Amino acid sequence: MKMNYLELLGSDLKSEPLVDLFERHDVSVVYEYDRKYENRPDRYVAQIPSLGLEFIFDDQRKLQELFIKSLGTLAGGPFACDESLRVFEDKGEAEEFARRNSIEFTEATEDEMGFDICRIRFLRDEYSIEYQFVRSALHMITIRKGNA
Repeated sequence: MKMNYLELLGSDLKSEPLVDLFERHDVSVVYEYDRKYENRPDRYVAQIPSLGLEFIFDDQRKLQELFIKSLGTLAGGPFACDESLRVFEDKGEAEEFARRNSIEFTEATEDEMGFDICRIRFLRDEYSIEYQFVRSALHMITIRKGNA
C-alpha cells in the first residue's frame, strides 16, 4: 500500500508505515538535544538520501516536518501521487495556482551567498506546504504540521 505525504504528518516515529519505510531503507534516527542550552526543543531526525527525504520529529516523536529534496520521488517508490503536492515551474506559477484556488499563501525572497531564493508557503488549517525556488527553479518542498 502506498503512503501519502500529508497523511504522515503527526504520525508517531514508531508508527507501522514509518517503521516499515525506515527498515526498508536502513534509516538511523538521530536524537538532537539542546546541548547549548538555547531553549530549543529536542527533536529526532531521519533521512533517506536515496529518496531525497528528511523527516523531523518533535520531542514527543510526532512527525512535524518533511523535506522533499528530490522532486522525482513525489509519486514514486513507496509514495502515492498526491494531488495536494504539485511541481511548479516557477514561483509565479505557484502564486497563480494559489490565487485560482483561493489558497492563502505567504512569500519571501532572500539572497543567500549570491543565490536568489524565493519561498512561497501555502497555508491550510492543519498543514502548510512551502515551495523553495533557487534561480527560479523549484528546489525543494517542505510540508509542516500546522500552518506556521
